[in-house]
Amino acid sequence: MLVNDALRFQSKTDLTKKGIRETVEIAFKIAKASSKHALTPVKLAP
Repeated sequence: MLVNDALRFQSKTDLTKKGIRETVEIAFKIAKASSKHALTPVKLAP
């Protein structure tokens, strides 16, 4: 997940709708918090 130029990977074995939702929420929160401390922005190739 890429949030405000910060990249975050998250995984989980629970593939239910609830498990996926929780995984996305965790990844988003961590990426958002990490973006405040990122020294250089993440740039993906076109």
